[in-house]
Amino acid sequence: MTSKLKAWHQAFLLRYSAWLLQGLQRITFWNDKIQQRLSAWGLAVTAALVLTLVFGANIKLSSIYQLFSLLLTLFVVALLVVWLKSFGKHQQRLNVRREVPKFATVGINTTYYMHLENPYQKDVAVFNISERLTTPKINLNQFLNAKEPDEEKRNWYDRHTGYYRFVWLKTWLQGAVFSSQKVAGLEAGKQRQCMMQFIPLRRGYIHLPMLRLRFAEPLGLAYNIEDITINDSILVLPKAYQLPNHDAWGGQRKFQQGGVAQASHVGDSEEFSHLREYRDGDSLRHIFWASLARSQTPLVKNYQDECFSRAALVLDNDVASDKHMLFEEAVSVAAGFAMAEHSQEMLLDMLFVGEHDHAAHTLTGRAIAHQTQMLETLAVIEAQEGSFSGLSAAVLQQAENINGCVLVFTAWDDERQALVQALRALSLPVAVLLMQEQGAKTVFDEVVVCLRMGSIQEGLDAWVDKR
Repeated sequence: MTSKLKAWHQAFLLRYSAWLLQGLQRITFWNDKIQQRLSAWGLAVTAALVLTLVFGANIKLSSIYQLFSLLLTLFVVALLVVWLKSFGKHQQRLNVRREVPKFATVGINTTYYMHLENPYQKDVAVFNISERLTTPKINLNQFLNAKEPDEEKRNWYDRHTGYYRFVWLKTWLQGAVFSSQKVAGLEAGKQRQCMMQFIPLRRGYIHLPMLRLRFAEPLGLAYNIEDITINDSILVLPKAYQLPNHDAWGGQRKFQQGGVAQASHVGDSEEFSHLREYRDGDSLRHIFWASLARSQTPLVKNYQDECFSRAALVLDNDVASDKHMLFEEAVSVAAGFAMAEHSQEMLLDMLFVGEHDHAAHTLTGRAIAHQTQMLETLAVIEAQEGSFSGLSAAVLQQAENINGCVLVFTAWDDERQALVQALRALSLPVAVLLMQEQGAKTVFDEVVVCLRMGSIQEGLDAWVDKR
């Protein structure tokens, strides 16, 4: 009986959550419609209409109904003007072009420019210009597993209705918060440039499909809206936690097969060592022709083997759906390693699970690729639940080519412990950075560093000082 009761209770909670999600979607939809159509004065008049309707319902006891009639008349006239003007939209009023940056970074205020041109013979009055992003479709699983930052500080009602969580999740999925810009009109045949700003909220691509121009009617209560389709996109790079300028996590330098040829260009090392006598099979490009002309004895230039550090950065993207915020922090930690000013003698391999559960690999350092390329990879990396075995096999296969390994985990289970033990059995220096929620149980292991949500940078600083 108890199990049936629990099953009924869980089914009820799911149905209630689904009903709540649908209600929140409708509320936010109409709220956006009203805010886009009405100005601040229009919203004030609407609130005054409601108040005068309530307090002036009895016309025999109060004369507030007269104010209600006046406000209602103004409101109806404003809506009527907007409605009549909507029939006059035969073509877009302005030629608009965005000048957007190629990259942005999470949490950093970014500026771009809008180029406006009025090709017609009539001046355009004051208007507002803003971005219209595609409304994301939030499913029940996302709504239940999402956690608004500092949600635990809200009161019981706000936590259980989930309104603020829904609004935050919707904005976060859209990717950024854009500010609107007021343009003080544009004369016929003239051009103007206005500055727009936005703050990226998450990594990945932000798609900009549409611009909205809002023209106020003469009373300034409502707006006439004109949408212009212009497609652009911006790649948002993840934020990066800072690491001090040291290569202790990269392991010791050792000989790398292929030397600099492997690390920076195709060909032999350019680090000259000494001259020696010619032997059969030596490349003609290495013959020292001056000695052959003087002494009639061919000598060959000898180059020394190259030794440098090559470290592996393993980003575990086998993450459950309810740990997406932990994964975002893990990506930011990995971005910190990508941005670290490690020595020019160092290569950095990043391994993670890509498409179709196959391990993917990115290599930077020693002029092979710029760190921005690794950040671009981190910007679009996605969680692949249940794919850790393929990543583990790829790491062990790569172990013979590296001399230091940093693993960024969001869990500490048997599979991950087995991988760490296998790497340590190969006498490979290993460091595990374990992302944890606040209050999670600390893992006591000499190679494990627990990084708690909200204090990631402090944890990294303490780890570096300890090393």
